[in-house]
Amino acid sequence: NPPIDPPITLTPPSPSTPIDPGTPTIPSPPFLPFTSPFTGTCNYWRTHPQIILGILGWWGNVGHAFGVTSLPGFSPGLTLPQALSNTRTDGLGELYREGTASFLNSLVNHKFPYTTDQVRERFASSLHSNKAAATQAHLFKMANEGKIKP
Repeated sequence: NPPIDPPITLTPPSPSTPIDPGTPTIPSPPFLPFTSPFTGTCNYWRTHPQIILGILGWWGNVGHAFGVTSLPGFSPGLTLPQALSNTRTDGLGELYREGTASFLNSLVNHKFPYTTDQVRERFASSLHSNKAAATQAHLFKMANEGKIKP
């Protein structure tokens, strides 16, 4: 019988730099580069979607943010950045833009004229008509622009 060679053991080379498979991180609150209390217009929030992600940890959607299961003219799955960017010119379109900005402002500014619950309630109660939506959108816009004080 021929001699049996000992088994060959192969060990993979160890990498010189450790490989990180993508350690999950929890997003930290956003850095807002201005003095507090901060109030942002819908244009500010529309052009800074990364801050929305930093605040919520996800894009969020209008249905979840406002606690509504149906939205006239839109899907409840409409994301907050989409709501801020909607181009509807009626009261509902304005309500989605200004209401979303007010929702975000209420989360980051404890001196915002509306609490988060008040924003949700007023948003939801204004969905029944275009006129009610336009009226509430105007009030939200005034608050977003700092023209209504707490």
